[in-house]
Amino acid sequence: MLNKIKDMKVEKKLRTCFTFTVIIASIAAVLRLVILLYTNITYNDALVNSGFSQGEIGIFSTYLSKEPIIVRELILLDDEASMKESEDELIETKALTDEAYEAVKPHCLTKEELAYIEQIDALLPEYRDLFDQVKALAMSNNNDEAFDLLIKEAKPTYQKLTDAVEALIDINVSNGNSISRRLTIQAYIMITVMIIIIIVSVVIAMRISKMVAKMFADPIVNIQKATAELEHGNLDIYVDKLYEDEIGEMTDSFNTAIGLLKQYVLELSRVLGEMADGNFNVSADVDFRGEFLKLSDAIETITTSLSNTLGNIHESSNQVSLGASQMAESAQALAEGATDQAASVQELTATIQDVTEAVVHSSEKAIQSHKDAEAFRQDAEESNENIQLLNQAMERINETSREIANIISAIEDIASQTNLLSLNASIEAARAGEAGKGFAVVADQIGKLASDSAASAVDTKNLIENSLLEIEKGNEIVSKATVAIESVIKGITSLAASTNEISELSETQADAMKQLEAGIEQISEVIQNNSAAAEQSSATSEELSAQSEALEQLVGQFTLK
Repeated sequence: MLNKIKDMKVEKKLRTCFTFTVIIASIAAVLRLVILLYTNITYNDALVNSGFSQGEIGIFSTYLSKEPIIVRELILLDDEASMKESEDELIETKALTDEAYEAVKPHCLTKEELAYIEQIDALLPEYRDLFDQVKALAMSNNNDEAFDLLIKEAKPTYQKLTDAVEALIDINVSNGNSISRRLTIQAYIMITVMIIIIIVSVVIAMRISKMVAKMFADPIVNIQKATAELEHGNLDIYVDKLYEDEIGEMTDSFNTAIGLLKQYVLELSRVLGEMADGNFNVSADVDFRGEFLKLSDAIETITTSLSNTLGNIHESSNQVSLGASQMAESAQALAEGATDQAASVQELTATIQDVTEAVVHSSEKAIQSHKDAEAFRQDAEESNENIQLLNQAMERINETSREIANIISAIEDIASQTNLLSLNASIEAARAGEAGKGFAVVADQIGKLASDSAASAVDTKNLIENSLLEIEKGNEIVSKATVAIESVIKGITSLAASTNEISELSETQADAMKQLEAGIEQISEVIQNNSAAAEQSSATSEELSAQSEALEQLVGQFTLK
């Protein structure tokens, strides 16, 4: 069976192994389900036969013990309403007790349990009859008789009944404990069996998976080792075919590919060896397949291309030899012309140096002229400012003189009024006669003083008017001088700007002449280098002619297509 599985195809092999694994897992699952079902049935039986019976017996015992309590309450009560309520409660409790007892009976199946059931059946009617008598006495308010009957007769019967019920409970508890221990042992056995089934299933599944993994891993590992050898360039390899599946077919294809690759490498080595020996009239003898056909085409293209290239090199070497001779003659003529150019350039360099020095000197003079013009402009501006100040002072003097003239006019008015006042005083003194002679003398003196003040004021006014005329003439002269100086300042400023432009142009010309001088020097160096290069080119062309002859001899050693 195992050998049959090994020779299956991969898909069928995997499907078969997976089917075996599923069958094993299904069997294990079915066994586990059977065990779980059996355990569930056992627990249900134990619960029904022991658990339910204990619960029903406990309910029966609870209601049974509640009846004497209600009866004692009836004995103690005097109120008819409360007694009626307790009687109703007792009737209800009896009904519940009977119902619980009927539920207990179906679960009591053993001989010992049935014996206690018979005892309870016998005692329960007797117990009920006695308690009914006690209840009737209590309802009739015969409490003492009811209490005596309860203590002497009803209580012993009740005690026997409760002993039978407790014995029945003890039996069920003992049976329940026994069943619990048995179920616990059974659970441990079931768990052990399930663990064994799981372990066996896992072991079988692992064996199957290991077998499947080995069937796939062994041929793949062989191919991996072969590819590792191929990675290191080893083509002397062969992979054994283990199974008749797709991996086995892949192994055959791998061995075939290695054989073809080895054949192609040997053929390439042969062709390249022929080319290394100088034989380019060679082609591939092996039938290349697929993408390797491009390799055959590449070999043919390389041999043809190299053959054509070497043929072209042979022809080119002849042309190079002829061209080298012509280049040697041209280079010699170029060297002689370069020597003549170098001499001319040296003379031009000397002339440009003289011109550069003159331009630099002119630039320096222009800069100095610009500085002098700037100084003159500054002096003229200062003079203009002083004249402006003088003009302002003349204006202030003119204004002051006008104010003095106004004051003199006021003095003239005062003198005229004083003279008029002295005249009036003289008239009044004449009217007064002898008494006014002294006052007339004073009035006469005041009149003279007023006449003198008026004359002085007129003279002063004339002088001030003459001064004002002269000041106005001076102002006109100062204004004309200011206009002239401003014109001079504008001319000096324009001159300074012109000298500045001349200075900048002179500096630019000086820089340009220096650059021209540097360019001429570079041209001189280039011409000298060209002269040297021409001489070297002449020597090189002679060497090239010799090398072309040697190249022609080397090309002649190859066999071309």
